[in-house]
Amino acid sequence: MEASAAETEVPPRQREFKSKIAEEEGDMMKPPEFPPWFVFGAPFTVFTFFAILSCRQELSESFKEQRLLKNGGWPCPKCLIVNGPDDEDCKKCKQSRAILSPTAPAEQPVLQR
Repeated sequence: MEASAAETEVPPRQREFKSKIAEEEGDMMKPPEFPPWFVFGAPFTVFTFFAILSCRQELSESFKEQRLLKNGGWPCPKCLIVNGPDDEDCKKCKQSRAILSPTAPAEQPVLQR
């Protein structure tokens, strides 16, 4: 009986080693904790991504119209479509550019002090 008790007794160094391994394995079993900035930042990032994704067509059209206007394009005052510089008629309402363009205002006298 004494022999079996001696065989089951674990030396102190081995006991410390086993307890360290158990602690490390216990830490590995915990789910990872996310930092607070990630918890609040992730939904904002996803929302921003989908907001931009949903309005990408409007953004591309806006940039296209800005390029046309910089290159000499003209907006139709009747239907608000931006036409190219070489277009004589509006793409949408088919009105002539000459008819839609405003006439030059009469010269107004310059006020002097």
